[in-house]
Amino acid sequence: MSRYRPHADVVSRQIEQEAVILDLATGEYFGLNETGARIWELLEAHDEQGIAVQLAEEFDVSAAEAAEAVRDLLASLLERRLIEQVDDALA
Repeated sequence: MSRYRPHADVVSRQIEQEAVILDLATGEYFGLNETGARIWELLEAHDEQGIAVQLAEEFDVSAAEAAEAVRDLLASLLERRLIEQVDDALA
């Protein structure tokens, strides 16, 4: 399963239950709600599947719903170059 990490040009801060992400390369800010912030927080410690399992447990949603939420957010973060996929050898 794929692993990800924040892009080198990105900084973030947790503010209460949300996260604010700044892309230093573009100067754009992004906000994540509670669920998105938790996915962001779990990003470097777990692969995609592990994040979904943790989300399903913490937010009382089905495994399928959690997997879809994780997949959708990771795709959006990748598209915006806020995260990058980690080579399995480096994970």
